[in-house]
Amino acid sequence: MAGTRGLIPQSEPQTSSTREQGLSGIWWRRFSRGAAVVALAVGALGCGPALSPTPGSSPLTSQPPVIPLPTRLPDKMTFEQTLPLFEYDRRVPLDVQRLSSYPRGTARLDDITYVGAAGIKMPAYLVVPGGKGPFAGVIWMGWTGDYSHIRDEFVDESMALAEHGVVSLLVSGYFPWYVTPSDKDADRMAMIGQIRELRRAIDLLLAQPGVDPSRIAFVGHSMGAMHGADLSAVDHRVKASVLMCPHATLTDWVFEGYGLEPSTEAEYRGAMASFDPLAFVAHASPTALFFQFGSDDLFVPRIVAQGLYDAASSPKRIGWYGGGHDLDAVARADRTTWLTARLNLAP
Repeated sequence: MAGTRGLIPQSEPQTSSTREQGLSGIWWRRFSRGAAVVALAVGALGCGPALSPTPGSSPLTSQPPVIPLPTRLPDKMTFEQTLPLFEYDRRVPLDVQRLSSYPRGTARLDDITYVGAAGIKMPAYLVVPGGKGPFAGVIWMGWTGDYSHIRDEFVDESMALAEHGVVSLLVSGYFPWYVTPSDKDADRMAMIGQIRELRRAIDLLLAQPGVDPSRIAFVGHSMGAMHGADLSAVDHRVKASVLMCPHATLTDWVFEGYGLEPSTEAEYRGAMASFDPLAFVAHASPTALFFQFGSDDLFVPRIVAQGLYDAASSPKRIGWYGGGHDLDAVARADRTTWLTARLNLAP
């Protein structure tokens, strides 16, 4: 694993203590809520020039207009009512830029940027196997770090799967990494924006030479898994999803980690319920779901984890593992085996 981390000199290995600080909000609070709201309103809502999340970079110019997010939503919505909100303009050019490349064995890891669904530059890692395909494709969404460094978590796994014919896109995060939680209205818009960004990532993955559209999967951890639960119900181009330690509700996660005003929790919970993983997993079929939970997870109680699994559509599977929210090596081996079967990977 250490050798793979060396492919990305700017990244530091994440320790369990760093992860706990990130969950409690210490990592994230360096982004002011005011800046987050401005980024959401100006960039995602399309009411002004789109902002790049890269510090010091210039806003994108001459891009086709993106579909703006709504300015107001009812507090309660059905699953069917939310679906049109996740539409976006696929005509916007991806404009992929390769910044650097790191070879390993027959594969390579490219550090790239591309134009996301909101018209802003999104950093990502693209892992490309040797050969001409056909290839399976996997989108990976990690947990800890700032919006661009969550992509570091799955470098080792994606490089290993490249040897079995998998093209991987390791995405950066939008909400709550770049746009931090603030209130029910802004956060619902940010959730919609995040799912649009993941759908845009599928577009980019499918644009890679040799990728088989019938063999696309998603792997997410923690908040990444919560977004993956929603994505699995919204976009069935994803055929299989590994959801590592997702919480069932956004409210419990946000109020645990981001210090929102306690007096707003009830109103926030009611409004966000329409976008909770618990509201979406029942609609994932035919996408197959593999839930992975830690038996000693301090952040996702067993009763919450089991309830989320019970609510999910079939086909589905659940695995319990030693350790806490990080999960262990057995969990990694199990998801590799599961993905190998679901994506019909080469041995």
